Amino acid sequence: MNTKRMVTNTIIAALYVALTAIFSFMSFGAIQFRVSEMLNHLVGYHKSYRYGVLAGVFLSNLLLSTLGGWDLLFGFG
Repeated sequence: MNTKRMVTNTIIAALYVALTAIFSFMSFGAIQFRVSEMLNHLVGYHKSYRYGVLAGVFLSNLLLSTLGGWDLLFGFG
């Protein structure tokens, strides 16, 4: 993976975590509406962006989730 692609995926992951944190009041709980899920459409433009989106989902579930391991297991899966 070249440097430009790695930096782009890092920015996508950071945007995903930031948007999830800003809208955390509706991002976690029994009914979840995540504004940051709009970044999933970036994968349609370039397949390598999926690594940034997956890293963002993993990190936001790991750091911000109120459901703990369940959200990490099923949200990332």
